[in-house]
Amino acid sequence: MASIPEATPRHTAARHTASRHTAATDRHRTAGHEPASQKPDRSIHDRSIHDQLWAFNAERLQAHLMAGNITTADIVRASLERIGEVNPGLNAIIDVYEDEAIAAATEVQRSRRRHRRLRGVPVTIKDNIESKGHIMSDGSVTLKNNRCTQDAPLVSRLRDGGALIMGRTNCPPFCWQLFGSNELYGSTLNPVNHRYTPGGSSAGAAASVASGMVPIAHGNDVAGSIRYPAYANAIVGIKPTTGLIPGSDTPQDRPFAFQMFASQGLLARTVTDARLGFDAMRGYAAGDPASIACEMEYDAQPHRVGVYLGDEISVTTPSVRNAVLHAARGFEEMGWTVEYIETDAFRQLFRLEILLLFGQFLHSGADEIAAGGEILRRGLAGAHGTLETLYGDGYRLTLDDYIAGLAERGSAIRKLRKLQDRYPIIITPASAETPFLLDEDQTASRERAIDMTFSVWPMYAPPIAGLPGMVLPTDVEYDGIHLGVQLLARVYDENTLFRAGRDLERYFALDHDPVDPR
Repeated sequence: MASIPEATPRHTAARHTASRHTAATDRHRTAGHEPASQKPDRSIHDRSIHDQLWAFNAERLQAHLMAGNITTADIVRASLERIGEVNPGLNAIIDVYEDEAIAAATEVQRSRRRHRRLRGVPVTIKDNIESKGHIMSDGSVTLKNNRCTQDAPLVSRLRDGGALIMGRTNCPPFCWQLFGSNELYGSTLNPVNHRYTPGGSSAGAAASVASGMVPIAHGNDVAGSIRYPAYANAIVGIKPTTGLIPGSDTPQDRPFAFQMFASQGLLARTVTDARLGFDAMRGYAAGDPASIACEMEYDAQPHRVGVYLGDEISVTTPSVRNAVLHAARGFEEMGWTVEYIETDAFRQLFRLEILLLFGQFLHSGADEIAAGGEILRRGLAGAHGTLETLYGDGYRLTLDDYIAGLAERGSAIRKLRKLQDRYPIIITPASAETPFLLDEDQTASRERAIDMTFSVWPMYAPPIAGLPGMVLPTDVEYDGIHLGVQLLARVYDENTLFRAGRDLERYFALDHDPVDPR
């Protein structure tokens, strides 16, 4: 195994520009110049405790709540005030549950159940999961009057866990894009730097966390929809093993790929908060066909990390590569054995995700594509072009190819699991490129759209294998955004994933205060 290449000194912000090459570049965001940093002021420490509450993470809020320093009424008031200050400019939360949140805060404060996991913690939920009495539009004009008659199991678990649900967050039409715009509510902005996408499809979720509206936000992920927004907003995103957190129990039939690959998860500003949210949300729900109640203890594990850059899929840009090298060095300094690895498993899984997820949708999702409008049609150009790049011009999914792809999925998973026996944690880039520009998928040429799709192979490969993954920021900075890396663990091995995430977070020792986007 190769040794770790030299990284630039720790805590040195790395900004780079490079001309376009293969599928990945640090694109010309300013003509021939370094990106102008627009990093917001993060200083919040000179105010009284009540004025600071909006900026506290969940762990800190609960500590003050248990000590009697604050009440849930103080917490919900601070969250609502912060939403009123910054949400109009970001368009992250599209339906604020003000009255419900205040009522929930009163109930939680009076309850004798003092040890509910999310007691008094403000959260948001994504606009593609049921919340009783509210519209669930899934980012589509055609569902603008789709009022829910019940809570999804996940939402019930949040309420029962003492969370204060502050509202629903924006997403692209039917959540098929790594961007945050739709024709019903418009575009969500990235609070760290408005020039870049907030990611997607959990765009509003990430923006609500990064800007301090809430410390934890629900999201879901079938091709990067939690992890890419975490990357774009320099926060933590966790996609658990498929089925550990229950999703919807609506009677509508879902495509097989969604049943097998999609995960419910969350975004937070710290790994500790992500663990808190995960423990509160996980559990079995009979109405979700993918739901599973599982605790898995692996045998004694090697304290070993494998590093995979994936340059044969899409060449990493200098700043992205530097972020991975910094993370590798961090693990080494935290006592892990770190080795570079070579494998074709991720390339194989990426190709199969394009075939089985996007190929299926492009073949049978004509009604949904039409309902998603021009934003969805343009947004799918990269997936469509990539499908043709991999399988031939004019390709449409056939039954034989679908059956063969499902069979090949098993061999690809088997190959990856053998690798994971040696490397319980694998580091990859979160993307081969720095974050895309705001709504770049709407203006990109076909060639550029294909390049963008290949560059996010780290988002596409893990879901098809059901792997848990986490994206968290490093100390490498690009235009004010701390670039993240992805950590992957074995199925049902979230304990090791969170342990690794905490080690890396401690090594970088970054400021976890929310940004001020104004």
